[in-house]
Amino acid sequence: MDHLIFTIQTALDVTRRTNPLTPVWLGETSSCYDSGATGISDRYVAGFLWLDKLGIAARMGLKGVLRQDFYAGNYGLIDHGTFDPLPDYWSTVLYKRLVGDAVFSVEASVDNSTIRAYAHCTKPSFSYGYGPGSVTMYFLLPTDNTTSITFPQFPNQPVDVFWLTPVDGLTSKTVALNNNPLKLVNNTLPELKPYRTGRNTVTFPGKSFGFLVFPEADVAACSSQ
Repeated sequence: MDHLIFTIQTALDVTRRTNPLTPVWLGETSSCYDSGATGISDRYVAGFLWLDKLGIAARMGLKGVLRQDFYAGNYGLIDHGTFDPLPDYWSTVLYKRLVGDAVFSVEASVDNSTIRAYAHCTKPSFSYGYGPGSVTMYFLLPTDNTTSITFPQFPNQPVDVFWLTPVDGLTSKTVALNNNPLKLVNNTLPELKPYRTGRNTVTFPGKSFGFLVFPEADVAACSSQ
């Protein structure tokens, strides 16, 4: 999962030498080239690479990430046989709804093989009621181990949890949000509701990923978001 870091750094080194003001985008990307890998790119397991790619790109200062593609192939966000949303579609919707532009550096007490963590200001949201000052973090847990995550910087604060798990193993084409399988309702998106906890430590199963929002973080850097 770290290979992308070196690829982006190479591109950044070139642009900084030639035209440092040129914004860098990651274009036409997904989990695997040539229409993706059958039974993998259109399944829950591909979400680890996709969400990690979004986090790395933001942390390294890229200005845009263009997904290939929305429909057709094995890496599409929509199943080309049933037109149902695939797992990466749901994580993309949550990312767009929750993640703002400002990016923070994250330090964890474990290495990147155990947990991947990213943090942003939360995107202001009328649907969720998130205002300035709130923070969104997203995590990838690639190992089998159940993981408890503690946030000493946000003691005694509410946390909204948007956690995504497969319905039937890592190669599932159906994803659950907080254990509720996601599907269209009368051809429209469901509400995608979080659950709220007041605990400073939250625990999640291995081989899963999701978003946590701290609506009362009151981080100064996010106050103008």
